[in-house]
Amino acid sequence: PVIDRLMASADEASFDVVLVAEVDERIEEARFDDEYSEDWMARLLDSPLMSHLSAANIQRCFIELERIALRAGTDVVLAGTPGDYFYILLEGEARVITGRTGPFAGQSFDLVPGDYFGEEALVADTIRNATVRMASDGVVGRLDRAQFDAIFKSSLVQTIDLAKAKRFLASAGIGFDVVDVRFPAEYRCGHADGSSNIPIVALRKRLRELDRSRTCLVTPDGGRRSELAVYLLRQAGLNAYLLTG
Repeated sequence: PVIDRLMASADEASFDVVLVAEVDERIEEARFDDEYSEDWMARLLDSPLMSHLSAANIQRCFIELERIALRAGTDVVLAGTPGDYFYILLEGEARVITGRTGPFAGQSFDLVPGDYFGEEALVADTIRNATVRMASDGVVGRLDRAQFDAIFKSSLVQTIDLAKAKRFLASAGIGFDVVDVRFPAEYRCGHADGSSNIPIVALRKRLRELDRSRTCLVTPDGGRRSELAVYLLRQAGLNAYLLTG
C-alpha cells in the first residue's frame, strides 16, 4: 500500500511499520527447501494473510510449524474454547462448523490444504466461534500464540499516530475514515471527533460497503476488538491501521 511505502521511507524511527516486499520476491525467497514446494504452500502464499509478511517471516512460519497427524472425525478446535493455536491445513480435508448465534449463523465451510484457521481468536484474545473437524485423515501445522504474535500480528495489526497518519495520507492524496468498532451504547458515551461507528459484530457484513480507495483508521477504544477490526479490514484488501493514543 502507498502509505506503507511512504512511512517506511520516512526518517522517523518511531513508526511500527513493516515495508511489504513484492509477492514474487517473497515466494522465491520462501522456497528455501523442496519440502515446502507443496500445493498447500502455494495456496497459502496466495492468501491475503501472507501478503502482509516479509520473506523472513514467511520462512520463519514454515520452519516453526509443528506438524500433527489427525484422524477423520477429530476436532482440531472446539467452539467456546479459548484461542491457543493458529492452524494451517497441510493434508486432507476439514470442515468448519459455526454456531447459530455467531457471525456466520450456523453455516459450514470446507477447508482444503493451504487454508488456515484459528487466527481471529488469537488476535481478539477471545473464545473460538466455530468448531473445525477433520473430514478425512490429514495433517495440520500449528503455531502457538507467541509464535503467531511474533510472525503475523506485528505485520497485520500496525499502529500509527493520527496526526502522522493525516500528514502522510494528505501528501499521497489518499482519503481516510476514522472508525470506532465499539457497541453503539459505548460510542454514544464518548468517541473521537469525526469518527463513525461500525460495531465489530457488524463489520463483516459491511466490508463490501467500504471504499477501498480510502484508508481506515481504527480508534483504540475497542481494545482487542479494534485489533481484530484492523485484521479483518486488511484481510478484506483495505488499508487499515490501529490509531495510538
